[in-house]
Amino acid sequence: MTTQHFRAITQRACMIRQCVHMTTQHFDTITQRTCMIRQYVHMTTQHFHAITQRASMIRQYVHTIRWRAHVIQQRIRMPHNASAPPGGTPA
Repeated sequence: MTTQHFRAITQRACMIRQCVHMTTQHFDTITQRTCMIRQYVHMTTQHFHAITQRASMIRQYVHTIRWRAHVIQQRIRMPHNASAPPGGTPA
């Protein structure tokens, strides 16, 4: 094997090592980004769940308000003594 041949092999080996190093760094970057994306998806899922729970609470609250309004309207429409128990005072 000539010196030129040995140098060419050495240069090629050096290029391959550099390529492997760059590929490893690239893989590490992709792995880190994947981890960040997973964390973001997890946080977004939790946030969506919290919003869903809050929306459910608001729906229940609106339902309660509507029911109370209905009850109040019914009381307003009743004759004055209709809401009073027998022999008692109006509620």
